[in-house]
Amino acid sequence: MVLLELQPPQNDKRGRGRPPGAKNLSKSSTKRNPSYFEVVEKEVGQKRRKCGNCGVPGHTRPKCTVKPENSAVHQPLVQRSRPYLPRITDVEADGNCGYRVIALAKHTIWQTVCQTLLACLDKRRLFWDNVFGQMGNG
Repeated sequence: MVLLELQPPQNDKRGRGRPPGAKNLSKSSTKRNPSYFEVVEKEVGQKRRKCGNCGVPGHTRPKCTVKPENSAVHQPLVQRSRPYLPRITDVEADGNCGYRVIALAKHTIWQTVCQTLLACLDKRRLFWDNVFGQMGNG
C-alpha cells in the first residue's frame, strides 16, 4: 500500500466577477469597421464651426470683426416699417428664414402675412410661372 500526501488545490484564478479584459475582442465585437471616407475625414480633422458673418472658422458671430453687408435695397423698406416693428431679429439665411421671421411675429399677424405673400406672388405670377413652370395648369 502506497500512501500519498494530500495537498489543497492551487487557486490561481479569481472566480468572481467579469474577467479584466477580453482576449478576442475584435472577433466578438459588434462595432463595425469604419468606411474609407470616415478614416480620411478623421485624418483630415474634425469639422469646425464657421462664423455666420464671414464664414471663417475659429470665432463666432458676436466676436467677428467683419461687419455683415447691408443691402441698399432693403434699407428704405426697413426705415419705412420701423415704427411698426417692436424688434428686429437678423435670422440666419438657411432656407427657413422666412418661417422663422413669421414665427417671431404675434399669432394674430399670420393671416396678414399670408395675404401679403399671396399678393406679392400674384403680382409676379408671370415671373414665377417661368421659374417653376406652369405648375397651376396641370
